[in-house]
Amino acid sequence: MRHGRTDMNDKKLIVGSIDDPINETGRSQAAAATSYFNEGINRIVSSPLSRAKETAKIVGSALNVGVEVDSRLRERCVGGYYEGKPEFPGMLEKFLEEEMPTPGAEPLSAFRERVFDALRSATDQPTKILLVTHALPLLVMLGKIKGWSLAEILDYDVPPNCVPLKFYFGTHCAECGGKFYEPKSD
Repeated sequence: MRHGRTDMNDKKLIVGSIDDPINETGRSQAAAATSYFNEGINRIVSSPLSRAKETAKIVGSALNVGVEVDSRLRERCVGGYYEGKPEFPGMLEKFLEEEMPTPGAEPLSAFRERVFDALRSATDQPTKILLVTHALPLLVMLGKIKGWSLAEILDYDVPPNCVPLKFYFGTHCAECGGKFYEPKSD
């Protein structure tokens, strides 16, 4: 799930690695998001940035679940040239390119690897987990899970604030209980 709204989101400014806290709208979104979790959540893992941590704490408090922080879920640093500046057409394409034309930007390969590593860690145990993160990590996770090309990722709308995306990982279908993966034994 993407964090709640911030003042910079409302002003359509590029937030990136800036630690912009959620605003009152974001707090309301986080409180309302608890209604999505009627199946329960056993674990909540958040980006260390305050907008994600506060969102996670609001949801966790309502569900009586503690919040873990994982720095691999933080937003991509796109460099000082872009962060804090107005959003622009083609922004996502630029931010999902390997080489950013600005000093200090995190290389896409390093960003993708840390996000994929966080996703692997979250899905390696049988539990209902909520990851609270940011737009770019969610987009690259979706691309990885669905096997999308960059063009397909860019065709997907940026995930809205505090609306969870649900995925089921495991060896049994969440709907019918039937096996869809049979481990081989040697």
